[in-house]
Amino acid sequence: MFRNRGKVMAANDTEKCEGVCPALERWIKESSSFRRREKAMEDRVQEVSGLVLNEFYLLYYLERAPERKLRQQEAKDLVQMSQSALSRLMQRLEDQDPPLVRRCTCCKDKRGVFIHLTDAGHEVYSKTALSCMDILLGDAG
Repeated sequence: MFRNRGKVMAANDTEKCEGVCPALERWIKESSSFRRREKAMEDRVQEVSGLVLNEFYLLYYLERAPERKLRQQEAKDLVQMSQSALSRLMQRLEDQDPPLVRRCTCCKDKRGVFIHLTDAGHEVYSKTALSCMDILLGDAG
């Protein structure tokens, strides 16, 4: 239901939505709040680890994966990146000193590539995640 020039309308009415639309108001409020918290996360992750948010997200997914490894295709889907963007991201993480991830070819299927979280990557992930708790719990940002 929303108001159109003072008249209460059902959401499925075909008239133009020109007034206050509670569903849209809620969406705008929620998305604005999300963007503020995401920006706070982005800033904190950068400050603590030097990583960008998608790099941190990859470490998160690797941290919770069995044996701390994922197929590259699965990681691409989880982080919601193109294959080429994920490859560049992984290269940056491999180039860290010490490397935070490493790639290896699947023994059974030489075309498959796995991404492993290194011990250094685990440490960076843990430290960064802990430093973000106030944001994640809604106490900052």
